[in-house]
Amino acid sequence: MKKLLNLVAAVLISLLLLGCGSEPHTPLREIYEAATAGDTTAQHRLYNSTGIEAGKFQEMLADDIAYSSPYEAEKWWARAKQNGVQNGGPNFYLLFWLRKYWYLVVAIAIGLIILKLKCGSKKEPASGNVLIIDTNVWMDDRLRPWFGRLEKQAKKNGWVILLESIVLGELKGLSKNEEKRKIAQLGMSRIERLQNELGKQFRMENNATAQDTIADTVLLKTAARISDSMLITNDKELRILARSKGINAFGSAECKF
Repeated sequence: MKKLLNLVAAVLISLLLLGCGSEPHTPLREIYEAATAGDTTAQHRLYNSTGIEAGKFQEMLADDIAYSSPYEAEKWWARAKQNGVQNGGPNFYLLFWLRKYWYLVVAIAIGLIILKLKCGSKKEPASGNVLIIDTNVWMDDRLRPWFGRLEKQAKKNGWVILLESIVLGELKGLSKNEEKRKIAQLGMSRIERLQNELGKQFRMENNATAQDTIADTVLLKTAARISDSMLITNDKELRILARSKGINAFGSAECKF
């Protein structure tokens, strides 16, 4: 008899526990289940329902669609809060944020990749020495023999003479000045001669931007970008600035060709 009573008690306790663990089958639960199955009428009814029970089902539905439709989920969480559910919101907020703002994540990732490539990029390799010559050297009348030696050594050693177009522009502008016309034209004649004599060893580039109004800034950027380059300028201030940036900079008198 005692064993039978123990068995009955065990069954009753099991049934009681099962009953406590199951959700009551209410009309709102039926609406919720239909709504989660994609029934738009049920979704509309559940959304417009009021009360704490409706709020709990609204929160549950929001949790179901949090990562597939984040903006829609936010609407349901807001509705749940209106019905008294205080903790309406994503369970894993970081994942929700990443899903919702995926385009920002992609943009940040692309930005970081570009930054890494830019910061980690090496200087442009040069085939032999690259000589970047400033405007004041091109038009120095005292350097006639110097340019003759430069031409010979460039051919012999494979040096590249790089001319920034902004330098040519400065010479063109100075050629309109009555006092400096002769030396500006001398500079352009030297450029033309070296271009003809050196062929592929003479390069002309245009690295100036809309913000670059003087040659100095462009020459510094170009010299910093190209490895094995040398800036030749008779502007002492420019040489000091270039050397402070790790650029090889010399005056024409220092170049013993």
